Amino acid sequence: NQVLAQTALNLPVSTTSAIRISAFTNHIDGPVENLLNPSEDLGVAESGVRVKFLFRPNDSWDVLLAADYAAEHGAYDSFYTRRYDAPGGFAAGQDALAGVTASPGNLYIASNAPTFGRFQVGGGQGTVTYSFGDGYSVTNIAAARFYNNHSALDADEFPASLLDTVVPVFNDSQISDELRFSSPSGRKFVYQVGLFYMHMKSVEHTVLCANLEPLLPPPPPGSCSIG
Repeated sequence: NQVLAQTALNLPVSTTSAIRISAFTNHIDGPVENLLNPSEDLGVAESGVRVKFLFRPNDSWDVLLAADYAAEHGAYDSFYTRRYDAPGGFAAGQDALAGVTASPGNLYIASNAPTFGRFQVGGGQGTVTYSFGDGYSVTNIAAARFYNNHSALDADEFPASLLDTVVPVFNDSQISDELRFSSPSGRKFVYQVGLFYMHMKSVEHTVLCANLEPLLPPPPPGSCSIG
């Protein structure tokens, strides 16, 4: 099932300016069910908003300011379901304990750890254009954007704790500026010249944690594990 709502609003602020606001929200039910936690929402929910402001004080100046933000949370398609288990194997034993039957049509998992994706993306942009009387124009476009992603994955999807923690984290940001000079349109020779600058920063890392105790024999009496 899916629930989607969208809206947009245009408002005149003055005789020389106007604002537009648009927003959306969306929820999609998950395609699988976790038998260890049937109430867990394995779908995806997302929402966002965008605002634009236009200002034209005269025939020479044109100013457009824009900003947007969107966020998403949920697992949705981050799962796999077991289609086949080797008879008598470790996976078959774990699935049997939870009531999961591996098959091509299986839509059930038995995950003891959370799986989710969470991200935010947004930014702003300002475009200022000055038009000369003879058709030439100068435009400057300045922008900044960001993207953050913090997710988690139970990679084994077993009732036992094996490879429960896979956590990728992304933090990206960038700024840019473009200065452009344009010739009049409608002529045999039309041109643009300009300068462009961009700076981007990307920080990414992934945390992996595994517990091999379910696969290995117990340690000798009196021994301890340091990790």
